[in-house]
Amino acid sequence: MLPGPASLAAALFFGLACALPAAFLSFLAKRVPRALPVVLGLALTLAAADVAARLAYADRAEHLQSLFVVFSRALRHNDLEVARQCVGDGLDPAQPMVKLGGNWLHYVVKASSNPAPALIFLLEFDIPVNERNDNGATPLALAMAKGDAASAALLLAHGAVPDGGGGRAANPDGVTETPGSAAPGASGAQHGPAR
Repeated sequence: MLPGPASLAAALFFGLACALPAAFLSFLAKRVPRALPVVLGLALTLAAADVAARLAYADRAEHLQSLFVVFSRALRHNDLEVARQCVGDGLDPAQPMVKLGGNWLHYVVKASSNPAPALIFLLEFDIPVNERNDNGATPLALAMAKGDAASAALLLAHGAVPDGGGGRAANPDGVTETPGSAAPGASGAQHGPAR
């Protein structure tokens, strides 16, 4: 059986009493005999609340990590019912995902063999369709590089633009070109003898 708050306060007071000089203890005994248990009880309550808050935060972080894993698998395999449950349990698909190097649209286009159903689901959450991943590619650029016309059409229908809206065309390798510039490695000079 765990000791009650009164016995904990007494044990704490006894521990303090062993550590503090006798003159200070007699000063406390004369000046604040009734206030000391209240102060000690308040200190214990605050400490317990701090521990509880830290545990709740750790539980929440662990819960979100589990949701992240389940959600990513559900999207990859088009299990949209499980994906909806993850959203209901607190996962926000519109929040940028640092682990993914982009957003959930990037992930689905790259990871799923049939991304269209998951894209339709994700586009309900106002995820930016022209956001670039860590390599500078938009979800549309990834779909086009993959040869996925259905996903590209879906993204275009939801406002995706071929250059990502930034005036720069990006390919999935992260090489960007400004409109009108030559492709990397291309120069205007001819190679070999001119005819």
